[in-house]
Amino acid sequence: MATATTARTYVDFVPPHSLREEPDKVALRVDLSAEGFRKEQIRVQIDNFGRLRIAGERPLDADGSRWRRFHKEFQVPETCDAAAIRARLDKDGILLITMPKLSAAAAAAEEPKAPGADMGGDAAAGQDHEPAGHASAQQAGTAAEEEKGQEEEDAGAAMDRPGQDDKHHTSSDNAAAAPAARQPAAYGFAKDRRRMLLAIFAVMLALVGAGLLARYRLTMDQSAETAPSGNSIVSLSDS
Repeated sequence: MATATTARTYVDFVPPHSLREEPDKVALRVDLSAEGFRKEQIRVQIDNFGRLRIAGERPLDADGSRWRRFHKEFQVPETCDAAAIRARLDKDGILLITMPKLSAAAAAAEEPKAPGADMGGDAAAGQDHEPAGHASAQQAGTAAEEEKGQEEEDAGAAMDRPGQDDKHHTSSDNAAAAPAARQPAAYGFAKDRRRMLLAIFAVMLALVGAGLLARYRLTMDQSAETAPSGNSIVSLSDS
C-alpha cells in the first residue's frame, strides 16, 4: 500500500524583538509569547562571520499540513565574544539571547595590527616608522649632498692656489702641476660612481620593502577569504 504524503503549507511571521546594550553585554529579546513555541522547535546558530541566525517552526494542526515559522538574522557586534553567546526561552515564551562583551585586553588582541606594528621599539613609544627603502633613499641623498659640497670646496681651493703663486711658477712647475690638475676629475668620477651605487642600493631596498608589504597584505586577504563557513549551534536553556 502506498502511503500518502501530506504537503506542508507554511505561515511565516516576524516576531517582535528588541536589542539592548548594557555595560557588560548586549541583550537580544525576541517575543514568542503569542506563538506557543517550545525550545526544541527553535534553532539558534552563529557562523564564522559573526551572523546570528534564529529560526523556528511548529505545526498548527494535527495532520501536519500547516506550519507556523519565522527566521531572523542579526550581526553580532565586534565588541562581543561570539563564543560566549547564550540563549534561553523563559516560561512566558520570551527568547533571550545574551552576548557578553569582550574585556579591554581581549578587545585589543582582537583588533587587526597594521603591517610593521611590531618592528622596532620606536612604535611602542608612539613614533612613526618609515619604510626601509625610503629611509635608505633619504640617507643616500644626504650623503650625496655632503659629498657634492665637499667637492665644490675642494674645487674652490684648487682655483685659489694658482692665483697666489703665479709669479713664482716656472715652466718646470707648470709641467709638474699638469698631472695634479687631472686628479680632481678622476676624484670626481669616483664620487659620481659611488653616488650612483648608493642610489641603486636605495632603490633596491625600496623595492624589497614594497614587495614584502604587498606579500603581507595578500596573505592577510587570502586568510580572510578562506575562513571556514561552518555554523555553531547555540543551545537553548529553560529559565
